[in-house]
Amino acid sequence: MRRIVQVALPLPLFRTFSYAVPSDFQDRVFPGSTVEVDFHGQIMTGWVVEEGGEELPGLKEIREVLPFPPFPSTLLGFSQRLSLLYLSPLGEVLASFFPPLGKSAKKYLGFRVFAGENVEECCRRFGVLPPRGMNLFLFLEQFRVSAKDLEQFLKEGILRLEREFLKIGDSPRVPGECFFWEIPHLKERKAFLRDILVKAWEEGKKALLLLPDFQKVDAFCAFLKECFPSMSLIRYDSRLRPKERVVAFWRIVEGDFDAVVGTRLAAFVFPCQDLGLSVLFDPEEKGYVADRAPHYDIGEVMEERAHHFGECLHIVCALP
Repeated sequence: MRRIVQVALPLPLFRTFSYAVPSDFQDRVFPGSTVEVDFHGQIMTGWVVEEGGEELPGLKEIREVLPFPPFPSTLLGFSQRLSLLYLSPLGEVLASFFPPLGKSAKKYLGFRVFAGENVEECCRRFGVLPPRGMNLFLFLEQFRVSAKDLEQFLKEGILRLEREFLKIGDSPRVPGECFFWEIPHLKERKAFLRDILVKAWEEGKKALLLLPDFQKVDAFCAFLKECFPSMSLIRYDSRLRPKERVVAFWRIVEGDFDAVVGTRLAAFVFPCQDLGLSVLFDPEEKGYVADRAPHYDIGEVMEERAHHFGECLHIVCALP
């Protein structure tokens, strides 16, 4: 008897689909995995949401397991809640959290790079790599290393590779609190933001900031860089090219940031363990409204996010 799982696909259908797990994938497929499947002759990305199903004639097998970290049950619960609130299929909600992968991302995201035996040469070329290594895709993008050069570095013992294994923490979280603030003036908003960021960082928390349009995102990014020159900032909005979004996604997963700043797309930033503060500015602005279904109420989405992920949410409005 083959093992069967239920896969949510990004389709306008309120159901999941049964797929068999190939023997080679038995230890890699479980609820939370991102997979590729064949759906009516089309290769699609889907998400395993539960075990079980009926063995029917012609049941297809999962084609591939994609190199994404397994999503926690809290993200599944959050997605199921949004699916109910906005009458949106579960697969379409889950798709909001995961960037599409190009060929190079599929090839390299599944590995982690470390200093090889020739540590001195590795440090000379790339500096000191973290003890836990770097995701290979991020490494290649950051240091602009070609596939040919990578092969040479591996051969010379400058670098070594291991299979990537990211386990996302899934411990129960206390629902986050929500606070509402009436702060109409920009100067006061900046002071407020600076103070709560400093407090969050002192507590070891990272921050997620949402603004209604690109202009305000850029302005606040500039302000934060001016206030905190050494901070690690990720901009997360629809201007990102596909490869840039994958890089941003993986940096967030690894916790390689102090703050994420973005538009409504950032409401679907993948949850990480240390992301404990969210700030939503001007939820009444039209810039938060999607031009196609589902038309999320971004304030409601962020409140649900705080509840499921334990993030402390501050909503800042210009009007009471």
